[in-house]
Amino acid sequence: MCTCGAARSSHLQAGERAADAASLAPPPGAGAAPPPAPVPVSFVVPHCKLAFGEGLRLVGGSEALGRWDAGSGAALAWRDGDSWTAQVQLPPGEHSFKLVITRADGSVHWEEGGDRRLCVPELAAGAAARPLLHATCWRFGDTGATGVEEDRQQLQVGAER
Repeated sequence: MCTCGAARSSHLQAGERAADAASLAPPPGAGAAPPPAPVPVSFVVPHCKLAFGEGLRLVGGSEALGRWDAGSGAALAWRDGDSWTAQVQLPPGEHSFKLVITRADGSVHWEEGGDRRLCVPELAAGAAARPLLHATCWRFGDTGATGVEEDRQQLQVGAER
C-alpha cells in the first residue's frame, strides 16, 4: 500500500514544478534522517510504433526522471513488437511523469493531457534489487491509461527483513 501525499496539480509548467520541488527540500544542515532507499520500478510501453530514429523517454519531477527536462529523462529501450522498456530507481512517494518522443533532429513531442501518476511505497532496508513495481503505460497520449502491478512476494520479503 502506498501512502503518498495529496496529488500535485498537473497544470503546472515544468519550471514551476522544479521550483515547487526545490521549495519542499529541508534546509541544509537540518539533520534530517537519510532518505529511504530507492525502489526499482520497471516500465513498459507496449505496441508503440515510432518512426526510425525516434526514441521514447519517461520525464517527470524526480531526478531519475530528469526533473521535467526531456533531454535528461529516463530513456526506454526498444524491444520486438514495438514495445519500449526501462528500469528506473525511484524514491518512495508520488511521482508525476509523461512519455516524450525524442527525434533525431533534437526536437521532442510531449504527450498531451494530465500527468501520469505512480505511487512508490517505502520499503524496508535490504529489499530486493529486482523491480518491485511494474508500470505499463498502455497508450502514448492517453495519460489515464497507466497500470501498476506490485511484486507482492518481493514487497513482503522486503518488509520482513
